[in-house]
Amino acid sequence: MECPRCGGALTVYRLGGESSWVCQECGSVGVETEHGSEPERTETWEQALQRFYAKHVEPDGVVPDDVEQDGVEPDGVGDTDDGGDTGGRDDTGDGGETTAPEPSTETAAAALDDLEVPGDGETELRRRETVAELYAFLKERRTAKRSDFLEIVEPEVVSYASAEGFWESVGRDSLGELPGVTPPESGHHEWAFENEETEPETEAETEAETEPQSER
Repeated sequence: MECPRCGGALTVYRLGGESSWVCQECGSVGVETEHGSEPERTETWEQALQRFYAKHVEPDGVVPDDVEQDGVEPDGVGDTDDGGDTGGRDDTGDGGETTAPEPSTETAAAALDDLEVPGDGETELRRRETVAELYAFLKERRTAKRSDFLEIVEPEVVSYASAEGFWESVGRDSLGELPGVTPPESGHHEWAFENEETEPETEAETEAETEPQSER
């Protein structure tokens, strides 16, 4: 009698009227087992990000400008110009450039799903959630350093020996791939969260702004 899994020799055990076998080569006992499963999320990434955003709001109660507080309207809502007309107003700064919108929660959630995070099942999910919390922290605080992120990482949760190990292997590169995140330049240590569509001025544009116009 051969093992149905590997073809090796089987050892048969009999007790009373019952019998069972075990393969001496691969250890199979003829019982189908499942050693892993996909974890089921009970919370969407949008919901998780909102939870993390709320967790990392500044202690003094500062909230993002686009979040309405009880009895308080966001800046600019309800304001009128000298003519009392709010329609068609150009929300621009002194330079006349329209401020680009921040990446939406849906955009960030999709980017989180696309990240390549090492691990399987529950371990991979916990690591991805930790990256999401790092992202939410940076979005709420606008700027942060490596030491700030390390305080958030819980090594036992992400199955790493240390927060530094997770940051170097997963956190740093994954965070840098998310929308609105600007990693520090060489020689610097500060991460920043900026509007995704904001682009720095080119040298030619800067010269054009500073060059005096000829008299007409």
